[in-house]
Amino acid sequence: MTHIKFGLLLVLLVYPLLNELCAQQVYDIEGYVVDMETGAPVPYALVGVPELQKGISANLYFKLILPNDNQSNNLQISSIGYERFSVSLSTIDWDQEQRFKLKPKPTILDEVIIVGKSSTVEEMVKYASKNRKIYLRSKPYLMNGFYREVLKSKDEYLGLTEAQGVLYMNGYNPGYRNNKDHLSYDLAQWKNVRRSNYPEQEQHFLEIATLLKAKDYYLHDGPLHRKNLDKFHYTVSDTTLYQDRLVLIIDFKPKEAFINSINYHGRMYLKEDDQALLNLQIESNGAHPFLKHTNTKTGISSQFEVGFLLFNGQYYLSYTSFQRSFTQDQKLINWTTELIGTSFTDQRAAFLNYQQRVVLYSEMLNPLINYDPAFWESYRFSQGVDYKKIHEQNKGLEDQFRKNHNLRLTPLPDGIDSYQQMANDRNALDFIMQF
Repeated sequence: MTHIKFGLLLVLLVYPLLNELCAQQVYDIEGYVVDMETGAPVPYALVGVPELQKGISANLYFKLILPNDNQSNNLQISSIGYERFSVSLSTIDWDQEQRFKLKPKPTILDEVIIVGKSSTVEEMVKYASKNRKIYLRSKPYLMNGFYREVLKSKDEYLGLTEAQGVLYMNGYNPGYRNNKDHLSYDLAQWKNVRRSNYPEQEQHFLEIATLLKAKDYYLHDGPLHRKNLDKFHYTVSDTTLYQDRLVLIIDFKPKEAFINSINYHGRMYLKEDDQALLNLQIESNGAHPFLKHTNTKTGISSQFEVGFLLFNGQYYLSYTSFQRSFTQDQKLINWTTELIGTSFTDQRAAFLNYQQRVVLYSEMLNPLINYDPAFWESYRFSQGVDYKKIHEQNKGLEDQFRKNHNLRLTPLPDGIDSYQQMANDRNALDFIMQF
């Protein structure tokens, strides 16, 4: 019965999006977005056709699938710090890999005049805090995404996991509480996963749980929470443009009275016209309130970043990353996790009731690893990872990918003996997911 419900739910949630993509796979645009002056890739640039509600986040390489009735429309490309680029689809050579060049926009900070709803940087940050439920999008939506985690000790790779699939993004949750015992997980159906062996003590579930906990904490309980607004100094350090709109680059750090209670500082990019958050960067030293089992670790530091992009009047998650460094058992460990939104439409996902979440937990949050070598040979996400060194240090890496095939990635809580018991136990499910 569980499998029948799961199949029906999966069709209801994912089929409309995937069916739309499959039915319209007439031709596609593939290529790169680079800096016009340096030739370097522009990370997380938005490539899309607004009239068709088709867009993609180009991280090094992109592939945008389009229907065949779009020759009169324009392809638009934008990224923070660059002038917006537009080209008619009728002029594109569809048989050639494209290389689009964005022109950098010089940043100028002689005098900043805020002309929107705020007159000072503090007021602008307060309005951005109040407006979070709008630009962070409270309604859930489906997003194709790519996830990666890398575990290293100095230059030695200890573990690698990569996954691609459809994610159910929960959106902004005004009822978020970081002290609740739950797994902060945006539901996902992983289509393709490859995972190497890990040290025995680290062979557990996907660390995407920790990544999304960091995202939730810093967006919901961090520098934009109303209780914290008076605890920081805010300084406009620079300005730039995004889609021809002014963006303020605001540095923040805790005031003297709160240095002992707030162990992080950072930078945010706020779009001036609607005070929307485009990017948030956090640097922290010390333990995190959203992480557990840190008592055996010392020298903890981290870097967190989350970015959003504006497409067709809606803001979407473009990427988020969480890099941690700590010493454990006299060994320096670096753990990097990242989630990239690879494609999206203005596709809203339905809210899920309790029984639907039970099925999703049983079948989606605990996927069997599906390793398909042909898929990964054609999937181009190599930025930031030295695959040559990984293969040198793990001679049997392909064998490890195959060995982990058909394994589950999420652990069972204490007192739960099987995933079927987990799916049927309300208390166990509540341990994992906070409603």
